[in-house]
Amino acid sequence: GQSLLSLKRSLRLDGKRDRHKTPEVDVYCVDITNDKGKKQSIPFNAQVCWDREDNELEYGFFEVLVPIPADMKIKSIDVLNQSGEKMGGLASSAPPKVKIVAPAAGAKLEAGKVQIEWTVQDSDTKPESLLFHLAFSSDGGETWGPVGIHIVGNKYELDTAQLKLKKTENGMLRLYACDGLNTVIAEVDKLSL
Repeated sequence: GQSLLSLKRSLRLDGKRDRHKTPEVDVYCVDITNDKGKKQSIPFNAQVCWDREDNELEYGFFEVLVPIPADMKIKSIDVLNQSGEKMGGLASSAPPKVKIVAPAAGAKLEAGKVQIEWTVQDSDTKPESLLFHLAFSSDGGETWGPVGIHIVGNKYELDTAQLKLKKTENGMLRLYACDGLNTVIAEVDKLSL
């Protein structure tokens, strides 16, 4: 609990999440500053319990979920210790531009393995530093389920049989592209399965 070894990319997801609970001990803080200079602070506890029989807490890998509006432009994320000293952070960058090129809208996805491909451009982030997640909706975007997470690169082989996706004529595929602070979405619709 004395230093922040690394700060990984963040991913912004849409949808409702459980409300944040304030920790009781060893409070750290995530400060998020938007592009207008307004700051939002979320306290958290960096202690975790990894299935220990004695249920003792220790310092280790952790994550912090921060509720922010989907349209909020983030300038920076800083992690502060109990004394308010900055332990690490991420600064804003230009968001990536992403487009799904396969499958095309209206495509029929055959049972088995389907190649998902996209193009991506990012002026200030190395391609290997970008992170992608894929989600599928069988009901035209009303509900989504993950089909690929923590993808690096610009393609993914989706196994429709293994995922047991529902048959649909109104399927959608959503790609989340994240550069650390910015998450953008590309979608393709009218997929049948």
